[in-house]
Amino acid sequence: MKYAIRLSLFAIAIFSIMSYWGIRAPDGEIVFRTTQALATRGTFEVSGMLTTWKGFGLPEGKDGKRYSLFGPGEAIAAVPLYKIAELINSTEWYFNAGSLVGISHYTDDDGLTHFINEEIPQDLEPQALRMIVSVFNILMASLCVFMFFLTIKALTGSDHAALFTGILFAFGSLIFPYSGTFFSELLAIFFVMLSFYMLLYNKVINTTHSRLCLLLSGFSLGLAAATHITAILFAPFFCIYGAFPDRNDAQSSGEGQRPNQPRVKTSYYQSIRHYLREITPENIKAILINGLIFTAGFMPILSLIGYFNFIRFDSVLETGHTLNVTSQFGYGVFVAPWRGLRGLLISPGKGLLFFCPAIILGLIAWRPFHIKHRLLSFTMLAAALTRLIFIATRSDWHGGFGVGPRLLIVLIPFLMLPIGEWVGKMINVKNVKAIFYFTLISLICIAQQIYFSLGEIFSYFHIIKWYGINHGVNVFEGNRLYMSWDFSPLLYLLNGRRGPLLLNTIDINNYALWLLLIGGTALLLLLLYLSVRKNIPSKVVEK
Repeated sequence: MKYAIRLSLFAIAIFSIMSYWGIRAPDGEIVFRTTQALATRGTFEVSGMLTTWKGFGLPEGKDGKRYSLFGPGEAIAAVPLYKIAELINSTEWYFNAGSLVGISHYTDDDGLTHFINEEIPQDLEPQALRMIVSVFNILMASLCVFMFFLTIKALTGSDHAALFTGILFAFGSLIFPYSGTFFSELLAIFFVMLSFYMLLYNKVINTTHSRLCLLLSGFSLGLAAATHITAILFAPFFCIYGAFPDRNDAQSSGEGQRPNQPRVKTSYYQSIRHYLREITPENIKAILINGLIFTAGFMPILSLIGYFNFIRFDSVLETGHTLNVTSQFGYGVFVAPWRGLRGLLISPGKGLLFFCPAIILGLIAWRPFHIKHRLLSFTMLAAALTRLIFIATRSDWHGGFGVGPRLLIVLIPFLMLPIGEWVGKMINVKNVKAIFYFTLISLICIAQQIYFSLGEIFSYFHIIKWYGINHGVNVFEGNRLYMSWDFSPLLYLLNGRRGPLLLNTIDINNYALWLLLIGGTALLLLLLYLSVRKNIPSKVVEK
């Protein structure tokens, strides 16, 4: 546990240094204004629309008032932080802060223009308020790192495996750049991971079907759905995983065989047949009871979401996404998935494999992970494919301005689970060389995420949009903004503005600063590798 706490605290420090300290996306601004309405007026009604994008995110309810189309989870959770921000702002500290106040883009005085022109707005109070509230996602990102560490530790039993993989997850995946935003994805990821950990604890650590763990898992997943409605896609798979009798797979997979015996390899088809045979009359009752307990935790929150939708939009299924006020922005429309699949996976503007190559390591390590954790493997594969296809069928598959495929980042911790299993094995067999190579690969992944965190993605896309308008080009037509290498942030992000507020005081260009940060990261990873290597005998066991 001490390693998990230390890594989380270190993550808070790094995320704080690299944070925008402001709210840069219209989605985040709508959530903030909902938090503001709850904290000051005790209502979900948002009184003011975005001045630069009227109507976005605020469909009209059946009472004629405007309500956010985004889940209420983050808006509610951020209320205490808003109260603290108001208290701090009452000191008027921002009057003499000047450039140390983070700029949010969608304030009423058009903060985006001030940011692009490197101007200090005359009224800093709303900027300072958003700056303090934006710390919310720094905390959420660190909690995601904490939960990821605990999950890898539960799977491997190794602090070192959890530490190495946790570092890659925290700083070598898209969790890093998203820690500086005010998107609701990170809170949703935390609740989804907490839900999953409750199931894993039940099967791996506690080894019994604890009804309390199942209930809490369902409840946590309900909170994730209240934060981001697409988290509901995990529900059937988590329910099956939690309900199914998951005896130790060691014997059937070859893990428990005598050393001199060859390992029995099973295909995915054979694995499915193995679990179908588990559905016996004596197991059906246990499966149904466990499934009902999980559902009992999930349904109260789902019912509240439905009631929340009904009192606003007169339908339990209407979140606001399909109303006319959002259709004009191209959201909430179902389309053929082929273009979306390409865009989500390999496009130069949003491709997950390009923007988070750490998951490629997870895919490479998936086969041995499947042999050891077959039911878990099927659960993750089914949940990932379902979400991928669902998001690809939406016209807003790209998730708007942001680094990479925003609507897929909730899959990242699960796609990286096999990495922890592999690292744990390399540590167990004392393969120092493999651990060194993994550290080197981690450095490459972290260097890329530093690049994404150092640049300011939102103004980058806005500048391209304006350039297109001035030259008679609609960069949104055919999603050209995200599908063309001419605009790819993979290549040109650091040509734009610098994102992190605290690093704007360093008077060197973005590329030089990027290299400097990579050098510091390399030194820290080398020290970590050497400290762990001391505990591993110098003899390398190749396997």
